[in-house]
Amino acid sequence: MTDKAAKPPLLWGLTAIALISGGLGGGCAVAAGYGGQSVGAAIAALLVVAAAVISPREMLWKAGLVSATATFLMLLLAHTTGGHPIAAGISMALVAFVGAILAAGGSGFAFAGSLLSLAYFVPAAALRVSNGLSLSRAIELGLIGIAAGLVIVGVVVVLRALRGSPPDKPEEQSVPADAKISPRAAIGESLRQRDNTFRYATRRALALGVAMGIFQINSNQNVFWIMLTIFIVLGPDRASSWQKALKRSGGVIVGALVISGLSEVLPAEVIFGLAAFALLGGVLYLQRNYTVWAAGITFVVLTLFGAQDHDFIIWAERRVVDTLIGAAIALLVGYLVLPDRKQKS
Repeated sequence: MTDKAAKPPLLWGLTAIALISGGLGGGCAVAAGYGGQSVGAAIAALLVVAAAVISPREMLWKAGLVSATATFLMLLLAHTTGGHPIAAGISMALVAFVGAILAAGGSGFAFAGSLLSLAYFVPAAALRVSNGLSLSRAIELGLIGIAAGLVIVGVVVVLRALRGSPPDKPEEQSVPADAKISPRAAIGESLRQRDNTFRYATRRALALGVAMGIFQINSNQNVFWIMLTIFIVLGPDRASSWQKALKRSGGVIVGALVISGLSEVLPAEVIFGLAAFALLGGVLYLQRNYTVWAAGITFVVLTLFGAQDHDFIIWAERRVVDTLIGAAIALLVGYLVLPDRKQKS
């Protein structure tokens, strides 16, 4: 009876901001002559804006600037370590550990940690695939995306000021609900006690560090999709990992089946048009139904890869198999590598 009332809303605002920020970052890069590499600027803009938008109103600018700096540094780190398996693996492990241990500071810190990990993971994988991108061009792409993101943050600040909405309560945003200590102290305590958050951070570091090292050896697409699934599925506990594994696998299978069926009756140009709606639908349902999000993103990714040779079905089959392998590895890591200790009551 209360389930419907508690159902998360559709993310219309987030969807609009994501499309605008990504479009502005990518569009500026395209105008500057970066072509297909412009997606890097779009991602940088998205990361900056996402960090700002989820922050308290009075910290919006600060969060945007911190995210911009972190995104730029992760881009440089990814470029420096790209193509070097050991360096990339160690860097991914360190970034993954820091990103996960930040969760001890509360939900806001957990989200910031996720963005930090993503800010290294995405360019480290993308730059390995797009060999030949010089350091100067990588820096230019990052700066274009970051500048576009900060422009959107500025617009959001102005709109919120004009709307006059009351500021968020910092106590509710920054202090963990179950502790009366500061986020910094909570993170320090987690490191000292080697608690379950620390064990999760270690599991994540080992799994992603090894996966990134292997991927950097030959940039195999199958390894990338397996690594991406591990990145998404491996959660702080077994229950969350199983839930994410089932939802992601289900979404990927649905998206693969849909695009496989449509590709038999529709031309590639129409598939491309439908991909835009799939992306919109995925972002809208991100908070309400992760399976829908995964299906939408799968449709978009398979469109981009399948369009290269107009063989959507082969790419769909590969994506499903890689996702199932990655989900299985993530679940095994959760059971075998520093499993959580039983909480004493």
